[in-house]
Amino acid sequence: MDRGANSHGMTFGDRPGGLTARAGWMFEREAAPAARPEPVSYVFVDGREVTGATVTLFQSLLDTERLEQASLGRYLDLLCSRAALGYGLKVDVGEPDAPIGERCRRAFESLLEVGWLRPRLR
Repeated sequence: MDRGANSHGMTFGDRPGGLTARAGWMFEREAAPAARPEPVSYVFVDGREVTGATVTLFQSLLDTERLEQASLGRYLDLLCSRAALGYGLKVDVGEPDAPIGERCRRAFESLLEVGWLRPRLR
């Protein structure tokens, strides 16, 4: 029998892979608390770095543009036009009457697909 094991071969205490006994009950070792995930950063095709999920990401991009009071919907249409006219790329930004969250999600996926948006490697 291994040192630290009971008659049934179960280990206790601080041994790796062992069990912890508390008040007559055995529990598996508690996992270390999960690390808080860092926000994901993305790099846009022109080098701008933005952080956030779909809507906040596009709002961050819009805030760095030199546009007069453009709405997020108009900005998505502008991105689609830039990609098509300048580079011959088809970027799906959803239908103009669709909810803005859905349009941003579709644009996000499409920009990742064509390579205009990529995750920043740390």
